[in-house]
Amino acid sequence: MNLKRIVLLLVTFCICNMSFAQSKDDLHLVVRKDSVADYNNPKTYKIKDIKITGVESMNTNLMLNSVGLEVGDSISIPGEIISNALKKLWQSKIFSDAKVYMRHSGDDLYLEINLKDRPFVSGWDITGISSSQKRDLLEQLKLTRNMQYSEYLIASSTKVIKDFYAEKGFYNADVSCQLTPDTLKFRNRSYVKANFVVDKKTKIKIKEIVFDGLSEDISLKKIKGQMKNNKEKKFINMFKGA
Repeated sequence: MNLKRIVLLLVTFCICNMSFAQSKDDLHLVVRKDSVADYNNPKTYKIKDIKITGVESMNTNLMLNSVGLEVGDSISIPGEIISNALKKLWQSKIFSDAKVYMRHSGDDLYLEINLKDRPFVSGWDITGISSSQKRDLLEQLKLTRNMQYSEYLIASSTKVIKDFYAEKGFYNADVSCQLTPDTLKFRNRSYVKANFVVDKKTKIKIKEIVFDGLSEDISLKKIKGQMKNNKEKKFINMFKGA
């Protein structure tokens, strides 16, 4: 392989990786040393065999049908078919990582799809808060055992927790999620324990409320009276929340 071809291969490979790096999931098109991807001369190959590795509980035929790959198909390398298959694997939200390895023998193409399952959660916990608040939050979150971990699930749960404390005046509450591998094994699944760590920070209180643009016929006292849950901190109500 000449120098020009090597440079083109590396540039295209980097572009492929960058397109997937925009997501939180780490999906790759992996090119072996005996690469079939000649970016100067695209070639059509016939898929001779497809091997799925990394997961044991997956229905191979069902998964291949869902991504549009089948033994006997003719595909162009380089081409969009493999890239589209990777995108569909990411969109399924089932896998945390997927790699496609390619090799060829003449016009026959051999594919290996290496997958990594997202772990399942064996238990949820919230620390850094009172037991009563923990009970209320768990009831709101509706998190159960054996849910599959995903970034979306953690992000949406984190927002619920932050909103819960914002209503109580803790607008700067910090929430992080810690994952601990669990030794539990069931149906060849991997499990983790998830713990939301909450730091409420300091409660935010209103020092002053300023109104601008009021006309003379509008009572400032009446307007402030409508703001029952938002009062200024004054000496006469120093023992009340503000």
